[in-house]
Amino acid sequence: MARRPGPPCSLGRRHALHPGVNGRGRSALPGSSTRAVALFFLVNSILLNLLLAALPWTPERKTVFNYTARALIGRARSDSWTQMHVALQELRAAPDRPLYHHLFFHRHMRFPYAPPSLFLTALVERLPLDALRVLHLVSWLVLAGTVAICVRLFRQSMAEDEGSTGAGQLDRVAGPVLVAAFTLTFYPVVKGFTLGQIQTWLNLALAAALSSWMAGHEVRAGVLSALPCLVKPHYGLLLLWGLSRRRWRFCVAFGAVLGGAFLVSIAAFGWANHRDYLWMLAYVSAHGESFFANASVNGILQRALFNGDNLGWHEDAYPPFNAWVYGGTVLASLALVSGCLLWRPRGSLRASAADLMLAILTCVMASPVAWEHHYGILMPFYAVLLPALVRRPVFGRATIPYLGASYVLTSNYLGITQLTASTRANLLQSYLLVGAVLVLVCLYRLRAASETSAESGR
Repeated sequence: MARRPGPPCSLGRRHALHPGVNGRGRSALPGSSTRAVALFFLVNSILLNLLLAALPWTPERKTVFNYTARALIGRARSDSWTQMHVALQELRAAPDRPLYHHLFFHRHMRFPYAPPSLFLTALVERLPLDALRVLHLVSWLVLAGTVAICVRLFRQSMAEDEGSTGAGQLDRVAGPVLVAAFTLTFYPVVKGFTLGQIQTWLNLALAAALSSWMAGHEVRAGVLSALPCLVKPHYGLLLLWGLSRRRWRFCVAFGAVLGGAFLVSIAAFGWANHRDYLWMLAYVSAHGESFFANASVNGILQRALFNGDNLGWHEDAYPPFNAWVYGGTVLASLALVSGCLLWRPRGSLRASAADLMLAILTCVMASPVAWEHHYGILMPFYAVLLPALVRRPVFGRATIPYLGASYVLTSNYLGITQLTASTRANLLQSYLLVGAVLVLVCLYRLRAASETSAESGR
């Protein structure tokens, strides 16, 4: 008799991130691994940054410590909040004027968020409190929530099939403390908070969606996955992913949130402003960004061709249009999206947690502009991947060193690479993207290895 597969969206029961189809793999990291992880934190997150701070070539002696310290005391700028406030003011002042054209060409301000994002600003400004203080407080709570969700994902990934709590030999205190410490020293996470970026909120929603998916709550995952799409529509790729995997409950929940919000948004802000937003997306896609913080293929190409200033941030201008950069960006995006949607696992492993992480990471990497803080979603991924790769070393003995190398590249601020800005070696400025590519390859390998294991166990 054929074995009945478990829930395709949960972590356990013969899942893509589980030790095997018989559910008898190791349920926890051995004690030596816990010590190794603690040692890795000491070397990567402490000693490496002390060294970088001491080097005279590090710009302003700045490391991830600067951002961690500001995050812990709640000091943040108002990057997203100022843009949203100004956009709402301009919209109220002239409802019939094309919002995005006016903001960019007359106010010289980039406003990259879809019109539904303005509901947040309108809501907060109605409160009898200082709007900026409220947003900063909520952002700090979001940071705390990011720590909590990473701990939860780590525990979910540790959990064994047959009802185990997943703690095993891993110390119940050391595990969460280490995960929290890694999260608070993960550069894209703390950088997003210190900027005052709404991306921090979006990353938390996506991490919560992943946790819900692993727990088998498909509808909740669909709702949470749709929320970032209301601010940045390229996350709509997750709906296409759900359709390609035939996860209908996820898609219905996603579509209901997305469709309902945009209908209300069109009624409130007008179709013309939504059409104007499409113009803005096309303009950004055509021009991209050369600033070193753009960790995308577009950013690599811009810097390789010296098309624009890669050390300075210019609010009022994008790099000049370059056909080679544009063509390379389109080809890279098509390759990433096609791989995500068309290269699908079979049978009961369709739409596994590894598969969902692939889709989320593809949303970020396929965008022509992927700022450093957009990669804050990688920290929740690492919380899932470490226990999964201990159980299933997809690169053999090199698996954990491979994961560690990617973490070194994605978790740190290596400002010293800015010394290469005016040279052909400026590829080194794209170290974050290199680390993300390593994670993407690892996710593909993990998904494939899990599928092979499941098929051999039938």
